[in-house]
Amino acid sequence: MSQENVDLVRRLYEVSLARAASNFLDPAELAPEFWTQLAPDFELHERRELPDARVYRGPEEAKEFFRKTQDVFVEARWQPLDFIDLGHAIVVETRIVAVGRESDVPTEMEETDVFWFRDGMIVRLQGFATKEEALEAASRREQAVSQANVEIIRRLYQALDSRDLKSVEQLTHVDAEWIPDSRVGEGPIRGRQNVLKFFLDRAEMFGDLRTEVERVREAPDDKVLAFIRVAGHGGESGAGFEIRIAHLWTIRDGLVVRGEGYGDREEALEAAGLSQ
Repeated sequence: MSQENVDLVRRLYEVSLARAASNFLDPAELAPEFWTQLAPDFELHERRELPDARVYRGPEEAKEFFRKTQDVFVEARWQPLDFIDLGHAIVVETRIVAVGRESDVPTEMEETDVFWFRDGMIVRLQGFATKEEALEAASRREQAVSQANVEIIRRLYQALDSRDLKSVEQLTHVDAEWIPDSRVGEGPIRGRQNVLKFFLDRAEMFGDLRTEVERVREAPDDKVLAFIRVAGHGGESGAGFEIRIAHLWTIRDGLVVRGEGYGDREEALEAAGLSQ
């Protein structure tokens, strides 16, 4: 997927913004394959040191950045010098070559752009004056999001364990889905209330069910992998049991949107894109 992301970003840099004074060149038409991969919550952040720097939210609003650029420059090209694939983001060192609309004077400047990805969709684009700033921002943002996601999952298990249904609802999306382990023999369960009922029904089957979170790890693409130890006694047989399983969670905008159960932790690690 990372190479696909690099190829996708390359398409944007193939575009040259040159136009007559009255004609707006729509980036969605100039680079349709790139533009269709912008997430609905996509954000375009202008360089912070620029006067009146702003954030454009959503693909349609982002077009205003390109409109403003075309108002200022009769021609503007971002020449890519190097692509750095970080997995969750693509960092691109560029040279901007532009000609002022009023002055007709060419100018050049260096810029490093960062494209953040989520499930193959671009969620954020931001330019930086230096490569060092860009790499630091890419790392810092990923670490902050990952740590926040891990904390969300820890709180989710605490809420489920204490039957705190209000907190569970606050931590999960209304359209959340749960994919049980294939060995369970059940299909996907969709909708927050249905997922919650699934877990509560399982808990009712075992009067002394105990769940221990052994390990929680951040994973690519806003995912969190949890290793779980479950112990208790069968409701009918009374026989004791203990299993060690894994859950792979996906978080969007601070809410759990998907969970997947794995009876085999090796399978879970592979699905999460992690090593042991």
